[in-house]
Amino acid sequence: MRKQHEESRRRKKENLLTQLRNVNAKIFPRFLIEEGRTELLNSESL
Repeated sequence: MRKQHEESRRRKKENLLTQLRNVNAKIFPRFLIEEGRTELLNSESL
């Protein structure tokens, strides 16, 4: 049960990251080039 809960939380976070990346792609296209840095920024802002 607990493992299932962690799995869903992880999936939720991944969805958020994807949404943020999509938003960033619209606003800051250059972030796509710096994907690694974008990943860091997104995870810090969560």
